[in-house]
Amino acid sequence: MKRITKDPEERKSEILDAAEELFIEKGFNKTSVNEITRNMKVAHGLFYYYFKSKEDLLNAIIERYMKYYETELRAISEDKTLSALEKFERVFTKSLYYKKGKEKLMVSFIKNKDLLMGEKLRREGLQKIVPHLTHIVKQGVKEGVFDTDYPKEAVEVYYISSTHFEEAFIKNDPDDPKRILNITIDVMERLFGTKKGTFANMFDKMQKDMQEMIDTFQNAYEVEGMK
Repeated sequence: MKRITKDPEERKSEILDAAEELFIEKGFNKTSVNEITRNMKVAHGLFYYYFKSKEDLLNAIIERYMKYYETELRAISEDKTLSALEKFERVFTKSLYYKKGKEKLMVSFIKNKDLLMGEKLRREGLQKIVPHLTHIVKQGVKEGVFDTDYPKEAVEVYYISSTHFEEAFIKNDPDDPKRILNITIDVMERLFGTKKGTFANMFDKMQKDMQEMIDTFQNAYEVEGMK
């Protein structure tokens, strides 16, 4: 039988895809390297040619997510034709579409209590997402729509709290998302020192897309038997 030789980056991407599927199904802690290579029908040693450990693989998956998202955010934050509020609106819209298709993976973090995965996502976000949001807030301060002496710290607090609110969106009853959204808006407006109602008006424009995201997450949550 002729041996199939693949480009290293293609093979590495296949391992990431296979591992991600298992992480969704079983969770990071309950997935072994043996299972990953067995599902791929490849030699066990191939995994260690590309990755030092399962944690190294996890880092690669998260970095792949963040690399794409960071590229999108950078393009928005550096667009000189947009105001700070227009940039935030685009960031929120991009975030909604970015999460589509990843609902099961995000729900699996909660289902399997993979604290390591959640912590790595938060840490990567603080390093790669916060700088671009900080740039937008600083622009907003210059434009007079934001009022904070600590833009970076305000964004960090917002980002960390948003991960908690996002989990609450998924886990709570149908009536709770609206309350959680109102809390999120209130926190943002206080942190960034903007006029009350500024972010509420922004989210109103995205109401349909946000409801679709909430429904999708909650459906994934119910399928996993978590309600």
